Amino acid sequence: MTGRLGDAEKPTKEISVSPRLPVSQSALSKWRNAILGTLLVLSGLAAALVTILARETNNYVLAAAAATLSLVSAALMLIFIVPPLARSARLEVNRFDLPITVTTGGWIFVLILLVVGFAAWNTGNNLLFVERGLPTALVPNRDVGVMLHGKILDGVLAYQAGSTNDC
Repeated sequence: MTGRLGDAEKPTKEISVSPRLPVSQSALSKWRNAILGTLLVLSGLAAALVTILARETNNYVLAAAAATLSLVSAALMLIFIVPPLARSARLEVNRFDLPITVTTGGWIFVLILLVVGFAAWNTGNNLLFVERGLPTALVPNRDVGVMLHGKILDGVLAYQAGSTNDC
């Protein structure tokens, strides 16, 4: 050997898999998602409150802007907050090793149920459905009252009459 490095002896430069430098997590970074989620929820509730107040004062431009902000904050929650919560919940459920599996049809049913429930819970100026037949069929509103119905003339003529606490 002459003191020179051969081809097999050349030092190789290590290439990092991640371009980020390793940084220890601070207390703020551990709580970042919880803080952002709380701020999104509070901003959505504040926007909904502004929508209600603006609608009562007949300021429809402000009501529309606040309703839009409320829906945007709900969409941001669906994008940034729900997936980490779903991953965490899935890990917790998988830890118990239950013999239950949810099919694709089950997830679709849960999604439809959530959308319909949100539409029923949402205020009148932000309705997701113009037709109220499907939402009330899946998540019906209940009123206290009385109803009479029946058929006369051997089922040729049917009658229905009712009164609820809203009438």
